[in-house]
Amino acid sequence: MGNDIGKGIREFKKGIDDVTSTDTKENNSDKISSQKSLSSARAELDQIERDLAYKKSLLASQEAEKAAMNEPATPGAE
Repeated sequence: MGNDIGKGIREFKKGIDDVTSTDTKENNSDKISSQKSLSSARAELDQIERDLAYKKSLLASQEAEKAAMNEPATPGAE
């Protein structure tokens, strides 16, 4: 009778270990997919920031060209 109880306890522990190890594996795969999506979002954000910086610099250079065209060629030539 004692052996049966010990066997039941061992099987119970084994079942609990199997369930928790499966949950851990699923959590790890969820974490990995979350990290990949976060990394992808960061890369996309970096690309958007680079595009924005490029467009700002392009706009600034266009405004500088317009300002240069509106200035007189020689000082006091107005």
